[in-house]
Amino acid sequence: LEASERHFHAAFDTALDAMVVMDDARAYVAANPAAARLFGLPIERLLERRFGDFSPVGADVDGIWRAMIEGRVTAGEWRLARPDGDLRDVEYSVTMNFIPGRHLAVVRDVTERKREEAARLVRSAAMAAVASGIVITDAEGRIEWVNPEFTRMSGYTLDEVRELTPRVLRSGRHDAAYYARLWTTVQSGQVWRGNMVNRRKDGTLYFEEQSITPVRMSEDPASPITHFVAVKQDVSERRRTEDALRQSEEYHRSLLDNALDLIVVLDGEAVVRYASPSVERVLGYRPEEMVGTSTLGRLHPDDLARVSQLLRTGRTTPGFTASVEYRIRHKDGTYRTFEAVASSLLHHPAVAGIIVNARDVTERKQSEETQERLRQHLRHSEKLAAMGELLAGVAHELNNPLSVVIGHTAIQTRAPTPPS
Repeated sequence: LEASERHFHAAFDTALDAMVVMDDARAYVAANPAAARLFGLPIERLLERRFGDFSPVGADVDGIWRAMIEGRVTAGEWRLARPDGDLRDVEYSVTMNFIPGRHLAVVRDVTERKREEAARLVRSAAMAAVASGIVITDAEGRIEWVNPEFTRMSGYTLDEVRELTPRVLRSGRHDAAYYARLWTTVQSGQVWRGNMVNRRKDGTLYFEEQSITPVRMSEDPASPITHFVAVKQDVSERRRTEDALRQSEEYHRSLLDNALDLIVVLDGEAVVRYASPSVERVLGYRPEEMVGTSTLGRLHPDDLARVSQLLRTGRTTPGFTASVEYRIRHKDGTYRTFEAVASSLLHHPAVAGIIVNARDVTERKQSEETQERLRQHLRHSEKLAAMGELLAGVAHELNNPLSVVIGHTAIQTRAPTPPS
């Protein structure tokens, strides 16, 4: 009996869990060092307390004591209020009358476990609600958990892919070497990031951006990898939008590059930010020679003031559009005449410039000037012809009387002279 009692006291004093003995009056009559640490009091002061002294305000101490005495409660959870105000979550088990009139309670602090469980629930809820697909596998790549977004992306539920590997998603678009490089990267402890084409449960393909992160047993970089966490984003719609945008850009770039008209984008100071390839054909400059230079320096001096005024208006008037004719110096030193439409989009965030669409009308202007000279010459010729007809008419009118006079003069000349 003495040996048994010594064994009990040895186990009681060295137990990791808190252990207290209570009498029928609820008084603590024995406590081990673990109980002193958990309750926050030295053993001698702890033995001055009673069951219920460490319960939070409002706890039904009498009810739980009756339930333990009657054997209706032998284990459960409780909130323990320490003297310093700290609340601890505990699990307990009780053995009533393990010795007549003595009751043993074994109490375990589960506060940290509860906090970790709560944090795990929060993390789990966050992963379940996140807009990216998440897949967690073991070290061999077998799927243990997926979130609802993965199911939405792929069509597979957790029950359908549990214990399978991500190979179930393979589309056939990537060769074995691609997956080998991925696997080598993550097994070495590095994070893999990349794009992948996968196949849904219904057979359709979709584009993924994903990262795969190895998880080690501990923070020690030499500890073994236990899991892999893949975070996936379905970028199919974005890829389609990007492809459409790229095709649109290529289409419009092709239009600009092959346009016969000159298209230029200027900043607010008339410095060229963009010049279409046609600039070389019409002005002799390569586009890169034009970019970064001022257009005003090439204008004909007689056109400078008028164009500068339009430029000032465009700087202060969003959406201002104007038609203008001006002359600009060719690389060979001659001036070419242009008709242009300029639109101020300086306040447009995507453009932030003045767009000028100009057409070289030099030959047309020269042709018009030549035609005007010919018209003037024709009008002059027509005036001379009209004057000739007028003079001819006048001469005709004068010709009849003159003929009479001349006739009479001739008769007089032929008549004999009368004798004197």
